[in-house]
Amino acid sequence: MATGNHCLSKLHPARIRDWKMKRAFVLIMLGLMCQTVISQNITLKFTGTDNIGDYVRLDSVNVKNLNRSWSETIVYPDTVLSFQMTGIDEVQGGVTDINAYPNPFNGATNVTVTLPQSSNTIVQLFNLSGQKIAERNMKLESGMSFFEIHLQKAQVYLLVVTTEQSRNTVKLLNRGTNQENSILFHGNSKNIEKIQSSNPFQNGDVLKIVGYTYNNGVVVSSQEIQQQQTVNEDFTLVFTLPVAPTIITSATSNVTGNAATCGGNVTSDGGIAVTARGVCWSTSHNPTISDNHTADSSGTGSFTSNITGLYPGTTYYVRAYASNAVGTSYGNEISFSTKTWPTISTTVASNITDSSAISGGNITSDGGASITARGVCWTTSGTPTINNNHTTDSVGTGSFTSNITGLAPYTTYYLRAYATNSVGTAYGLVVSFTTIAYPPTVTTSAVSNITSNSAVCGGNVTSNGGIPIIARGICWDTTHNPSVSGNHTSDS
Repeated sequence: MATGNHCLSKLHPARIRDWKMKRAFVLIMLGLMCQTVISQNITLKFTGTDNIGDYVRLDSVNVKNLNRSWSETIVYPDTVLSFQMTGIDEVQGGVTDINAYPNPFNGATNVTVTLPQSSNTIVQLFNLSGQKIAERNMKLESGMSFFEIHLQKAQVYLLVVTTEQSRNTVKLLNRGTNQENSILFHGNSKNIEKIQSSNPFQNGDVLKIVGYTYNNGVVVSSQEIQQQQTVNEDFTLVFTLPVAPTIITSATSNVTGNAATCGGNVTSDGGIAVTARGVCWSTSHNPTISDNHTADSSGTGSFTSNITGLYPGTTYYVRAYASNAVGTSYGNEISFSTKTWPTISTTVASNITDSSAISGGNITSDGGASITARGVCWTTSGTPTINNNHTTDSVGTGSFTSNITGLAPYTTYYLRAYATNSVGTAYGLVVSFTTIAYPPTVTTSAVSNITSNSAVCGGNVTSNGGIPIIARGICWDTTHNPSVSGNHTSDS
């Protein structure tokens, strides 16, 4: 050291200054070189907003390094991705890389597990409650091993890979359904000379970042950005969020006693596909899909709905609806009343003879549907219907008269008026009447075989008057117009 100082003392002051500056420059360069070699922690924070700056929940973010074979997905509630800035190295021991593609997924996804050396390995699936739902215990060779994951329910899961050297965990977001929870092994590839370290990244690499928002397990919006990454940079993903559809309710038509036709027009899908549409109805205002409703395909545009199972004479309220992943929208409310039976009264029978009578009725309401038949029906027992004898007396509402013929003398009949529309046949009250009967018609025969105290006579019954003859014979007296109150015979 003394020798060095002695030599320096002999140098020109200017040269001493140059030497010191060169030494300082070398030290600075060595420091910078050390900084670029030493790994740095990288933290990327992701935030979602809509186009007016309001917060939007990020359900998942996929970050892919386009300069290297690496990608990672974080799912809600994670918003920060942290890793070390490294290059591509050959890493010793443990699990080097776990990748799931796609993630999020619908029921099933493919997983690769990369190991630097063979190891006894346990691959497990847990739900967020810590319950283990599937497991595989096997020896994996070095290189990349391929698995297929099936998940039954739509929720977040943890995939845990444990080797002899390490334990690694990856979140999986399943937004679909499957028949089982399972881990299937599909083989191994050893043709990997260099194994990537976890999250390889170097400053200046180009990242492709895709963020997603979900509703009811369906992607409602996504945004992709791609740029050269700098250390500790935050990303804001701006989403154009869809809204519920816009729909108009069509007027009702073809209304009967138990059915009607309606529909709607989906004028906008709200920015995401319409998955269900139709009409809903109730006897109360503002029906929803929790009430009776139809399901009439999907998409935008006009559609027709057939409403069935209604009750006659009832007022219903109906609205068209359309659903997408955001929610369900309803059209304007309209109301309609189903048709009902006519209202009719029966006219008392008059002009009754032994074989005919006159009756009729008065239709005070057609029930909302045209009267197609009216008249009276009668029978000698029970309650008459149009399946018994009946008249047909034109159509329409109001009073009408029916001529009843073909009756039997001295018989009691039960009669009521009827009216028919598209809903059915209505009847008035039952009235009864009895036809009349006439006395028999008989002629007297000539008297013969006259003696002092006897004679022979008789007669001819030419009509029974409509009812059976119960007695016949001759009557006589010494005065005119004998009757059965005097002398008479009884002849069968």
